[in-house]
Amino acid sequence: MGNLRRIENLIPLTVLFLALINPHPSEVFGYRAVLVVYFIIFIVFFGIFWNLAFLPLPKGDNILNYLVIAFLMTYILSIISALGLEKTLRLDEHRFIPFLFASYFLGIFADKREVPKVLPFIFMASSVFILLEIIVDIFKEYNPTFRFGYRNVFYTPFIFAISVYLMSEEKSGIRKILYFLAAFISLVCIVLFGNRTNYISLGVLTALIFIYAAFKGKSIKSYIINAFGTLSITGLLGLGMGYAMFGYAFLIYVFLRISTLFTPSETIYDPAAQIRIYDYSLAFQRFYLSPFFGQTEFDMLTRWIEGKIVNFVDSSFITVLWKMGIFGFTIYLALLIYSFAIVLKGVLRKDDFAFFTLLLFTSFLITSLTTTILIYYIHIAPLMICVGIVAKRLSDISH
Repeated sequence: MGNLRRIENLIPLTVLFLALINPHPSEVFGYRAVLVVYFIIFIVFFGIFWNLAFLPLPKGDNILNYLVIAFLMTYILSIISALGLEKTLRLDEHRFIPFLFASYFLGIFADKREVPKVLPFIFMASSVFILLEIIVDIFKEYNPTFRFGYRNVFYTPFIFAISVYLMSEEKSGIRKILYFLAAFISLVCIVLFGNRTNYISLGVLTALIFIYAAFKGKSIKSYIINAFGTLSITGLLGLGMGYAMFGYAFLIYVFLRISTLFTPSETIYDPAAQIRIYDYSLAFQRFYLSPFFGQTEFDMLTRWIEGKIVNFVDSSFITVLWKMGIFGFTIYLALLIYSFAIVLKGVLRKDDFAFFTLLLFTSFLITSLTTTILIYYIHIAPLMICVGIVAKRLSDISH
């Protein structure tokens, strides 16, 4: 534990913890939560410069190093271009979050053995905070359902997956119970949140657990029992508790959200999906005006059907294409693809931490199709810290 108190380890752990518990500004904790975003950004760069000042740059992946730097420079260029084009400047927290891709460098400075041992437990412990946030807000608003804003709930499919995996690997009865509780709480959060991409992520990540266990030459029986056992128990207890607290409205809400996954035609005509499709069309119209370099970071759309100004659309990839053009989008895509390839390389070496990072990355990629989680959410910081650690571990093996 002594190594964890070293600043090169303490800073990434602090960033991870704050990124996990920081709620959406409009929820329970109010807009003061935005200050946490600025603090995270500050300590990320403080940690990078401190490490560079007192430590030699560790071995990582040179290509990934350059891709991270190239993306940050391209994003800065997008901001500078906006100034030149006299765009209206809105310096809210979203404009600074893309710089959190630099968290990758915190990962390569961190202890490759000690920090990975702690990270999964920080994720699992955060599930309690996420659940408390949801419960407090439900009773605060006196509305048992229809709440959509808990961005840290997007961690819960990943927390469920690593809890099930560790529960299947663990021999200690007490630890098995703790892992089960983390998985149980995560599922409760997913149900209360009601986001359909979380349901999809849950299914994909559960399947990846079975595939990875088989790849390692283990019997997948215990993994299947733990996964579906937890799902069944959570279903019975969670739905029962929801019904006791809120009545039939809760059950109708849950089943309607799940049923649309099996009826794609209904999903497409869902009001939220229609607004997204409309926003995408507006973003592409703006993109076509300057396809190579994009419309710069401060460009905005007018959602005419509501008379509302929007700064981004609910898709990480379409938002980047619109704002940064083909040039920026290519660098962004290369960064994500190469990062994913690095993580996959670690998984093929049967590195469990690389597999945990693969689960997190996969969950975020799925969510990024309908949110800006991979460009404007602080979730970028934990992901890139994990990618940096995996890159460092692989580099040390190859050398």
